[in-house]
Amino acid sequence: MLTRAGLKFSYSSENSSIVKDFYIPALKDAQCYYRAVGFFSSASLSIAARGLAPLLRSGGDMRLIIGYPVSAEDFEAIKRGVGLNSQHSEIQKKISEFFLNLEDDLECRRLDALSFLVSSGRLQIRFALRPRGMYHEKIGIIFDSDGEKVAFIGSANETENALSDDLNSESINAYFSWYQEIYNLYGIDIEERFEKLWYDNQPVTKTIPASKEFIERLAEFHSGKCASEIIQALEGIETKILEDSQEKIGDLPKLPEYIGRHKYQLRTHQEVALKAWAENNYHGIMKLATGTGKTVTALHASTVLSNHQAFNRGFCLIVSVPYQGLAEQWYEEMKAFNIHALLCYKSQSLWLQELKNRVSEFNLSLEPAFLALVVVNDTLRDNPSFLAEVNKINSDRIMFVGDECHNHANLKLLNKFPSARLRLGLSATPWSEREADKQELLESFYGEIVTEYGIEEAIEDDVLCPYDYHPVICKMNDEEADQYEHLTSSIAKLEATKESGKPINEDALMYLYLNRTRLLGNLTSKLQALESLVSRQGIISHTLFYCGEGGYENDVGDDEYAIDEVTQILHRRGWRTSKFTSQQSLSLRKKIMNSFKNTEIDALVSKRVLDEGIDVPACTQAFIMASTRNERQYIQRRGRVLRKSLGKDKAVIYDFVAFPPESRTHINCFTSMMQQEKQRVDDFSLLSLNKENLDNLL
Repeated sequence: MLTRAGLKFSYSSENSSIVKDFYIPALKDAQCYYRAVGFFSSASLSIAARGLAPLLRSGGDMRLIIGYPVSAEDFEAIKRGVGLNSQHSEIQKKISEFFLNLEDDLECRRLDALSFLVSSGRLQIRFALRPRGMYHEKIGIIFDSDGEKVAFIGSANETENALSDDLNSESINAYFSWYQEIYNLYGIDIEERFEKLWYDNQPVTKTIPASKEFIERLAEFHSGKCASEIIQALEGIETKILEDSQEKIGDLPKLPEYIGRHKYQLRTHQEVALKAWAENNYHGIMKLATGTGKTVTALHASTVLSNHQAFNRGFCLIVSVPYQGLAEQWYEEMKAFNIHALLCYKSQSLWLQELKNRVSEFNLSLEPAFLALVVVNDTLRDNPSFLAEVNKINSDRIMFVGDECHNHANLKLLNKFPSARLRLGLSATPWSEREADKQELLESFYGEIVTEYGIEEAIEDDVLCPYDYHPVICKMNDEEADQYEHLTSSIAKLEATKESGKPINEDALMYLYLNRTRLLGNLTSKLQALESLVSRQGIISHTLFYCGEGGYENDVGDDEYAIDEVTQILHRRGWRTSKFTSQQSLSLRKKIMNSFKNTEIDALVSKRVLDEGIDVPACTQAFIMASTRNERQYIQRRGRVLRKSLGKDKAVIYDFVAFPPESRTHINCFTSMMQQEKQRVDDFSLLSLNKENLDNLL
């Protein structure tokens, strides 16, 4: 019973596990559970289902209130008894999108539990609507068979991260009916607030019951397992999350049983890649198309090898990545393999002492030990302390993985790489036919390309989505054409001087190239074409907009202008958008990406930060505003939208192609420009579903 559950009056994730210490014991003997959560998303549904396994076991029932945003006009219409069907349709669409884009194993198990409750008639749901703002309360009441109650209220940031107590600073205050005086002061108020909401008696907030269609859709998510199987799976994953948060550093990796909702199993091309790498003495580069599982392939290899008797003295995995965002992504994906890496970037005060401790512990261990480090290229190149610590490890025990290894074709950087017995380079585009110097440098460290798996094969094997391709011809006006001619002429003069062996200002040359690229990306006709397209098409969730080229991170003015112009066009058409740029903090980008996946925003407006490695599997269409001539960039941008996700049948790509005025097509600089634009169009068209309609477009 609740009186014997050992509950406290307050909990904080700073010093306890809220799931383990509050939800699980409180729900163990629950007869009924009332819960209200904030914004309707997969995260808030997961919050509502935290610690729910005991309620399933006890046979208890649940009432759930979920906040849902509506406009003031829609709210008034619903109060008058009209417009309810359209709201139900929107909610139905939302939950379908949640299910299609679920990737996290914990969310899947928790939604499985909610689905089981609703399919067995033990869960009722209502939605809370407000005319302005959003219903944000996080309250709950738990009842037992003795008539005792626990009322509680969560902190405002409760729904920011549903996956683990240690990712968020969160608190709960609880009030117990057996402490009657305190309960009368605080607990009764929470009860009354919930009751008024449930029976639609609040003056400002209106609640509506979930539609029959919504209940049926939620019930469909139920895996078909019996209650005991669902309880076991939910308890297992919540226990694992708790154990993982304690970071058992020395534990060996393990192959996961599931990743998300999918049973873990390598695809054929991954097995072929690993076999080829092993046969090349564990050296080589895997040239795998974007979105075909490079990260999982590398983690599978490190997991299997670290458990092999050949490494019974210990195994060290070092992963080098170009950007901090990609480091965070590796860190998260490693957790599925029971790998708890140390992130080495930013100020060394954040990681150096911990690195020293882990290296020392690793070297002194008498048992098989495992050490994982994720480092960004800048730290490798510029921080001698990192290399000094890594060099204390026997190189025979090190596996070095270079993600996006085409960035490593730099002798200064390669000279800083740790000596490693096992070396694996990963890239969709290691080098082009014109980059012999880059090939020589990369092969000198990693070895040759041992396996290739391209976009065409990946689409045929159902590893990537097929796609429709729509080039949009955008002509320069005369002023833009004049600027392009002037910039190209200036570039040609500097390149000729450089070719003759005379010194030039390299920064000035790069700036000219940058300005020319920006010019092509920001043509007036491109913005006009975009406005026309989104006006005809309407709002489509999970859309990417690529705009604003540029190589200088501290020179963002023109790029930000381009992003702002695109954003204004979308806002005028009712789109909910967010910028996604390298100037934003990692934590902000993580929140934006979650909002994108959960359809709280419709589109990301980005520049180059999404070019390499960052996963956006939910994306269904992309508008490529920038006319990049860089083959690597446009291949990666295409791959970004072709990643598979549940229910995604195909992707759609709109490519805004720069074209000179008709009167100037014969001029050399424009002839060259058209040839380069045509090369990209031909590459994209070749594998598209609608290629027959694109012949001779240019």
